[in-house]
Amino acid sequence: MLAELHLSQFRNYASLDLAFAPGINLLLGANGQGKTNLLEAIHFLALLRSFRTAQSQHLCRWGAEAFLIRGAVTTATRTTQLALHYGNQRRLLVDRQPVTLASDFIGRFFAITFVPEDIELVKGAGSHRRRFLDIVATQLAPPYLTALQHYSHALKSRNALLRAERPDERAIRAFDQVLVDRGSLLLAHRLRLAQRLAEALTQVAAQLYPPERELTLRYACSLPGVTPTTPPADLAPAFTQALAEAWPRDVARQFTTRGPHRDDLHLYLDGRPLATYGSEGQCRLAVLALKMAAAQLVMADRQDETVLWLVDDVVGELDERARAAFFACLDRAAQVFLVATSPSVAAPLQPRAIYQVQAGTVTAN
Repeated sequence: MLAELHLSQFRNYASLDLAFAPGINLLLGANGQGKTNLLEAIHFLALLRSFRTAQSQHLCRWGAEAFLIRGAVTTATRTTQLALHYGNQRRLLVDRQPVTLASDFIGRFFAITFVPEDIELVKGAGSHRRRFLDIVATQLAPPYLTALQHYSHALKSRNALLRAERPDERAIRAFDQVLVDRGSLLLAHRLRLAQRLAEALTQVAAQLYPPERELTLRYACSLPGVTPTTPPADLAPAFTQALAEAWPRDVARQFTTRGPHRDDLHLYLDGRPLATYGSEGQCRLAVLALKMAAAQLVMADRQDETVLWLVDDVVGELDERARAAFFACLDRAAQVFLVATSPSVAAPLQPRAIYQVQAGTVTAN
């Protein structure tokens, strides 16, 4: 569990020290008081990224130039102290010892978010769905993060060279092997993850939907001929061939058009794409099911480690059947941080601790 949290100059918190309980932690308050900011801080401590913005400087309190997040994560056998400082430079500490690589920091505990912004997993651009896959894959397979960092760096360099006035083919091709090596590893993890998510989604959907409805997902790969059943050994040759065939297109468009960075994940309700035909309510319920499936995978794989659920205002629109199923999952989680404007929302859960959030201050009830 996350036993302690300290914030300094983060969002609307000048300074904050909190101790948390196992089980359900209910964060109560009116809108705009800082409840979601607490979830964002916990998520950032787990994954070094926000679920609301890609710009870390936006997390600083207005007028501040840096922020600090510190937490104590307790398992059955030990307590780990984590701290991160973001300003002109990033500083990461594990048990008060500096670490330089994000991969050495991430993975000390795991966080699954349920937030209104999740609707972008259906309605938004493919980058939202790829980010979702990357986050879940990182929590299930730590080597994934290192491969993703190497791939992203090579891709950025290759694209920069493609945008040159006179592209140097030899220089550009020098990055192809890194893309193939790291990209085929990413793709192997993603294809396996998509298969496991599809299986878990079927089970979750059976709890959320009437028997006659069917919710499914499909991984759409940008490499010709690659399907969810393609053997991992065949991915590198397929990627190599795809890069070669796409070379004229890459030069014309000035970016790399093939690879995991162009893949996508699609949700279907009764065989019809939700992004095109789904109502707002149908899309939100489908995204909730997808996130629940991901949470169950992470909890199953990390039985002896900390998995936190961060839940922000996603239960209000659920019908009785879906709400009961979601609450049953929350009851099985080791620790939950639940945001609400009224205590009645969480009454069936019997929270272990209740916190009143108002204008950047938090009081334990």
